[in-house]
Formats: sequence, C-alpha cells, structure tokens
Amino acid sequence: KKCLNKDECARSREELWSRIERTCEGVDRKDPYTFEKWPGLAQLGILGNDVVLSKQFCENRQNPKVHKAFATLFKTEKLWGVVGRASAMRPTLLKKPKFGEPGQKEFNEKHQWRTLSNWLHWDMCPFTGRVTTFAWKVRDPFFNKGFDFLRVQAILALGDCGPEDGGFQCVPGFHPYVRAWANKYDSKYKESFLPGSFHIPKGDPMHKHVQTCPIREGSLLIWDSRIPHCTFPNRSQRGRMIQYVKMAPIQDQAIEPLQSAYPGLLPPDFLLTDLGKKIYGFERWDNK
Repeated sequence: KKCLNKDECARSREELWSRIERTCEGVDRKDPYTFEKWPGLAQLGILGNDVVLSKQFCENRQNPKVHKAFATLFKTEKLWGVVGRASAMRPTLLKKPKFGEPGQKEFNEKHQWRTLSNWLHWDMCPFTGRVTTFAWKVRDPFFNKGFDFLRVQAILALGDCGPEDGGFQCVPGFHPYVRAWANKYDSKYKESFLPGSFHIPKGDPMHKHVQTCPIREGSLLIWDSRIPHCTFPNRSQRGRMIQYVKMAPIQDQAIEPLQSAYPGLLPPDFLLTDLGKKIYGFERWDNK
C-alpha cells in the first residue's frame, strides 16, 4: 500500500477527469447528472482502448515503489513497463437535487450505468498459457506460451475503492490449478477461445469462490495472470478510478516496450528518471 501519495493520486485523478471532459462533450465532473455520455467500453469500466500518456500517469509508471513491488515478485530489478489504459466507473447513486418531500427517495439509481457483473475471465489462454500483449511490442510470439514463466497484471488505486464503489474481484489461489482445469475442459471450450481473454463459463464451480478486493487510495494490487478475475459494478455515490500497470522481466523473449521506438509520444513536460529510462526501454539495464 501507499505506492502513491495523496498528491500523486490527486494529480492522476485530475488528468483522468480532464481526459473525460475533453473527449465527452457536456460532462462536468462537479455534476454527476452530466455523466450520461461516457468514453467507450463503459460496460467494462475501461476508458476506451487508448493508452494514457499524461504526465502523472507516466510518473506513476517509473515510481520506485511500484518498480520495487514488481521486482520483489520477479526477483530482479531489470524490468520493462507497459504504457497502459485506465478505468473510471461512474457513481450510480445520485443525490436528488430537491430531496425532502415526504415519501421521496433520497437517490436516483442509474442502473444503466453499472458495469457488467459476473464476467470472470483470464487475460490469457488457459490451454496454452498465451497472455494478452496489449500495448507491448511482440518480439517473438513463439515464446508467449507455457505456464512456467511468471506473468502478472496490476492496478493502482487513484482513490479509495470500497466494497460498494465497484472494483476488483478474483478467485484467490486458483493459479496452480489452471492446467488441470484446461485439461478437464479441453475438448469442450478450446475451440471457442478468442485472442485476448477467455471468459469462465457460467455455472463453473469457481464462480462460488469469487472474493471482492477493496483497495485503499495509492495502493498497488498485483495478481498472477493465471488468476481468474473480473470487476464488480458500482452501487454508491462515489466513482472508482484506477490505472492499469504492468511490468515484465527483460528476459521475457516474447515482448518488449512498444514506446521505446516512439520517444516523442511522451508528454513534453514529463522528465524521465534514470530508473524510468530503463523501465520505458530507452536505455539498457546493463548500462551503469
């Protein structure tokens, strides 16, 4: 926890709101009743398919605490990072502006704004071990397979994500059993797999073991890509904002940083640190 401080979280939220207000005409962060128009992929809580290249988001990716958390898991400091997306869920309990009349409900419920529920999935193929390479440059797809090489995903909480605010759910401890599951259902589901993600069939017993994971502001949550996961919808007056982050060892022969070939994409007021130059792939880790 506390990978980001309050100021870093506040600047991150400011950048997301500026992005939303810029791309969705009429949205005013101070008036939830203007949130009708929202960026694409709203049903998933994802802010479209575009990566976020604002200053603070880039700072977060080179944050030493974030890097240290990944380095601890991978047992190496030599990591590359990916420039990824963000998520923002709208509050779905809206205070009525003229509440007070006898028998009147205090809130308007925006059921249509709620994201999908029970969409448990892997961002990998449980039959081959191939993981999504979104926002990575593919070096050699031959090496994007198998289950012996640790691959992870993560989110940074840009504000408190409570149990009613919408957020992360998973089936903790399932990662050792993904191959057994795949062997059991190989003939039934393998042909229906689409690149990117695999949705756990409805009725599968693992749905009974889903756990909700509230996250404090500034905290980093990392999970093994073999863990089935999903989000749950917002049912509160407060929205939810997170940043997707991901790192991988430079020894991973399947991928490398996509942005290393396009240094001009980074915001002009963003300064790379010595650590950031390596994470973003602009400088070799072997350099002293």
